[in-house]
Amino acid sequence: MKKNKILLIVLVVGIIVLGIVIFIKSQAVTETKRLGNGENTNHNETSSSSKPSIQNTNQNTELSNTNQSSLAKNQNDESFIFNSDLKALREKYPDGVIYTKLSEAKLSKAQKDDLAKNFDNLNRYGSFSGGKITNEFSNLDKKRAALKEEKPLDFKPINTDGLVPDLKLSGKWYSGAINEGKYNSLYRLYENQDGSIKFEITEMYLNPNNSAIVEVFQESLNHNVNNVPMTIETLRNENGQDIYNVHFNYNNRYYSLSTENMNRTQVENIINQITK
Repeated sequence: MKKNKILLIVLVVGIIVLGIVIFIKSQAVTETKRLGNGENTNHNETSSSSKPSIQNTNQNTELSNTNQSSLAKNQNDESFIFNSDLKALREKYPDGVIYTKLSEAKLSKAQKDDLAKNFDNLNRYGSFSGGKITNEFSNLDKKRAALKEEKPLDFKPINTDGLVPDLKLSGKWYSGAINEGKYNSLYRLYENQDGSIKFEITEMYLNPNNSAIVEVFQESLNHNVNNVPMTIETLRNENGQDIYNVHFNYNNRYYSLSTENMNRTQVENIINQITK
């Protein structure tokens, strides 16, 4: 009977210790994001303005087939995240960006094949999806409803009003990892009066204090502005209007933006203003 009690106590203590370990890991804000497989962070609502949650960006990145980069994740990725010295890695890459080749990625063959198809679509058809609309300008009613919400941010976002002076801010969304109660990602939506012209942009802070690292596939880079490598996708909506998706890293930020019914010159001007 005494032996059974001891075993029961040991079991209970083990469960408590395991629970503590899981809780500690769940609170970690260290994150690695893999970009370049067609995922659009403009539309990755991993946490909402009403329900903050810690984002494991080695999901997104955004990088799964949906923007600006899809997040593939497997056991090798998890091992890389938890076993590597992320602080030392961030010191080695002070901008928080690692440019890598798909052949060097720690992914399964199936995942690499899937990404290779996306990159081939980008080269052949101008977008990761092969010209299909995915998550561009999705859930706009929810984002418009959150326009007046003010949530704390872990960074000072750029002034996006001047990027599209003829459009009006009509939507907003807070998301991403949370550091001391502050979000690290902000989405903003701009539209003209009748909604026929749209611009959306997500700005995510790569906080060096959190050892945030973004891994970008070189195969996804097909454009360069002001010596900033980036991905630009072109496709059309059901009305035949041009849609451009642009994804890049600059000044400790990860940007993902989309335009609807705007021309290439206007898009280039927006990018130039951000990266000049």
